[in-house]
Amino acid sequence: MPGCVFRVIIYLMRVTVIPVSDLDASLRERWQALQAAAPDLASPYFCLGFIDAVASVRGDVRIALLEEENRVVGFFPFQRRPRGVGRPVGLGLSDYHGLIAEPGLSLDPVELLQGCGLVQWQFDHLPVSQSMFSPWMTAVEESPIMEVSQGFEHYESQRLALGGTELKTVRRRMRKLEREIGPIEFVAHDLDRRVFERVIELKSQQCRESGAYDFFTQAPWTRALLEDLFAQQEAQGFQAVLSSLYADGQCIAAHFGLRSRDVWHWWFPCYEDSFSRYSPGLLLLYRLAEHAAAAGLRHIDLGKDLSRYKRNFMTGAIRVGAGRVLRRSAWTMLSSMAAGVQRLESRPALRPFFRLPAGLIRRAGRRARFR
Repeated sequence: MPGCVFRVIIYLMRVTVIPVSDLDASLRERWQALQAAAPDLASPYFCLGFIDAVASVRGDVRIALLEEENRVVGFFPFQRRPRGVGRPVGLGLSDYHGLIAEPGLSLDPVELLQGCGLVQWQFDHLPVSQSMFSPWMTAVEESPIMEVSQGFEHYESQRLALGGTELKTVRRRMRKLEREIGPIEFVAHDLDRRVFERVIELKSQQCRESGAYDFFTQAPWTRALLEDLFAQQEAQGFQAVLSSLYADGQCIAAHFGLRSRDVWHWWFPCYEDSFSRYSPGLLLLYRLAEHAAAAGLRHIDLGKDLSRYKRNFMTGAIRVGAGRVLRRSAWTMLSSMAAGVQRLESRPALRPFFRLPAGLIRRAGRRARFR
């Protein structure tokens, strides 16, 4: 077994933790075969291309090989943080994570952590289909999708059946934009670096104006990751794609997202405020959906949350869970205490007493996600 960090045998399953660089050709082929065999693993975040990209800008990415009878039955990618804390690869920027494994694989998450040398593993976008983690989920949300596998016309008919009229509004605004500004051009894969840099500039500005944590400036690895992804070509069914919408030669909206063979993930959309009356972000999403349908993709994943525009475009949703798997340790006791403070703050009668400590814990948690 190449370059293992350590190896633990748990009952009949052997867990071997290695750096990403030790994934040889045969292991990579096995990963891709397991991913291809499970529809729930179609997201580009489960692709090796994403894992490789994060590993290139962070030194803490590890892969646990899960073996039974000398056969690899699964992979568990994670980031190893101090004090045995484990996190999903790219936490903060990863919209899906979990096991890449044979369907029906049975394991105890606590024993998995033991095999990885971890005391806890935090997650927030874990498909609920990975049911072995269900006892550890504290919240379940939906990641809305736009089903386009049967063509764009079929997608439109689905939206009409759901009572949606937003697509008609988008088409009307598209005609208005063309009439008032000039010809519209959609570029599915834009290689213009100026557009890429504008996406990062606008997203960073959005974080600052909303009071959110500006990870692009305060967590440098996030900018380095997007730079690395932008420079890459398509590999192993994975690609980062910059798409843009132009009106009379001017870029008015852009989106930097990830694609696998079957799924396009809506990741970093932005638009120029001076064109907001035309809803350029929605026009871009409409054109992107047309392209995805023509390219034979299964769906566009809009990412977790049910904001209004997502409700207006979605045809279904994938349920994802948040929580953490814990083993007994002093660090996990502190984590549990912090979670208890936040639960107490949620009670109206106790909120005045716990608002300040709970707020400090939340702010620290938002920063820690990107460290």
